[in-house]
Amino acid sequence: MSKEQTVTVPLSAQTDVLTTTLVGTGTPAQRTLPLLERLWHVGAVRKGLVLALLLGIWQLYAVRLENPLFVPTFTDTCRALASGFASGELLPRIGVSLKVLLGGYVIGIVLAGILTILAVTSRFGSDVLETLTAMFN
Repeated sequence: MSKEQTVTVPLSAQTDVLTTTLVGTGTPAQRTLPLLERLWHVGAVRKGLVLALLLGIWQLYAVRLENPLFVPTFTDTCRALASGFASGELLPRIGVSLKVLLGGYVIGIVLAGILTILAVTSRFGSDVLETLTAMFN
């Protein structure tokens, strides 16, 4: 009668041996895990499968919708990305977008500093900041 009492599950793909304890004997028994089970214990493999599943859902939805202006397919998006980099027009446009984002970030930091100074130095500033916080939360 060799029933398993406790099971120690490996924490990574480097641990490819499953250790069990036999009932009544207390003797540890080991067996090598199958390749698929060892791969399943690798976080990068699981996350890659999730990513592949999401990309597949995107592709199927876009093909079924048949409206590339609303939802382009994943393959069309990859082609457009590759042609944008190949033509050299994508990098300058990325630079413009980053300048706009950085400008908005700086404006937000300055406004936050001004509102914080007002809130700390006056009761009215504190009320304004509290009202704005309540409005935007």
